[in-house]
Amino acid sequence: MATGMRRRRCPLIARGIARVAIGGDLGAYAAPGTFDTPSLVADTLVDQIGYSAGWTSLREAIGCVASGAPSGAITFAVSGVIMLGGTEPALSGAATIDGDVDGDGAGDVTIGAGGLSRALHVLAGADAALSGLVVRGGATAGNGGGIAVRGGAMLDLDDVTASDSAASIGGGIIVDTFGAMTARDLVVTDSQASVLGGGLANRGDATIVNAEVSYNDGGTLGGGIASYPFSDATLANVTLHGNVAQFTAAMAMVQSTATLDHVTITANEATDASAAPNGALTISMSDVAVTNSIIAGNIGAAFPDLFIHTDALAAFPADAVLLGSAPVTDGGPTLAGTPGLIGVAVTTLFQA
Repeated sequence: MATGMRRRRCPLIARGIARVAIGGDLGAYAAPGTFDTPSLVADTLVDQIGYSAGWTSLREAIGCVASGAPSGAITFAVSGVIMLGGTEPALSGAATIDGDVDGDGAGDVTIGAGGLSRALHVLAGADAALSGLVVRGGATAGNGGGIAVRGGAMLDLDDVTASDSAASIGGGIIVDTFGAMTARDLVVTDSQASVLGGGLANRGDATIVNAEVSYNDGGTLGGGIASYPFSDATLANVTLHGNVAQFTAAMAMVQSTATLDHVTITANEATDASAAPNGALTISMSDVAVTNSIIAGNIGAAFPDLFIHTDALAAFPADAVLLGSAPVTDGGPTLAGTPGLIGVAVTTLFQA
């Protein structure tokens, strides 16, 4: 861009509207009656609405997509932390956000909510994609503290970290009924839910490849992941460790289907001191297949590794799954295959 030229702006913003930052007035004002053309390169870390000195914020670029900008691809000309001003950015349409500024394959942009709002909200009907981002500090009294994917929305994640967020259900991420999420190279950590799903609550369709779900608190159920009625989950090369909940410290599945391959579940802790079922992996009224996986070294007063409730169908091909303690079944569910027992403690595998 030539010296002195100002970046062309989004048609969503009419000149004549005061340009203000979230929480304060930037003081810029333009003549009424005209509109500018789109720019989807965010070149300021300020969470502003309206424009100041020609800069475009992430929130404004998202607004461009919502207003029908020709391209939904949002990139950055700056790296660093965008601290939101108290309201969640809402993605609609075909919005993509790429936080890899220098093209080295590593994320350069953090979206921080400071505990004042969700970090991102993917609205019903959106077909959104995020890459090269850290999303942190989201909070809501509802569901999905860090990222909420609503019913009818689709979200693709690539090299994204969701951390330090809180909600009643789905502290880090929620995928709502009829929503869908596909994730690669995902980290969900240090988040909490007061009810269930400290890291992720899945009500829809979630496919996760190459991921770490760690150090989340699920409140009552599902410290790492809670996948419940009519949902479907596919996990491949995923590690769940260091998660806690009153019951089912790592992953709880209720009336759902799931496929787990090359999954490691270890060093998760169910905190309830009673003899109630509290396996790190609990399967209830669900159809689950587990292959090439390790479930061992978890902590709980009873059945620390695997608990299978009545009416579950769980497939564990012989010699393809290793358990640290014998699986426990309740009321005669079908257990296909015989997991092998490791017979050694592995709780130190993932200690920092």
